[in-house]
Amino acid sequence: MESKTKLSIIMRRIENLRNEMVQSFLQNGTDMSNPQVLRLSRLLDDQLNKYERCKREIKSGSSSPTVKSPLFIFRNPHVVSQSGHCF
Repeated sequence: MESKTKLSIIMRRIENLRNEMVQSFLQNGTDMSNPQVLRLSRLLDDQLNKYERCKREIKSGSSSPTVKSPLFIFRNPHVVSQSGHCF
């Protein structure tokens, strides 16, 4: 898959998770400690980290992962890849 396409997919996930987190925040009385809000925040962090790793891999020309993130079990259409690298 082309590098720009990978970044575009990750960016879409980031936007979807961000929107979902904001909605959850508003629906749960603006409680930042709500478990759903925290879970979405962690997933968003994971995708932001993946985006940065992917950018570094593309810049360095490497296709191997630089850092592996922990796997998580979450069935969400916005989160397709659970590996620590760019797909």
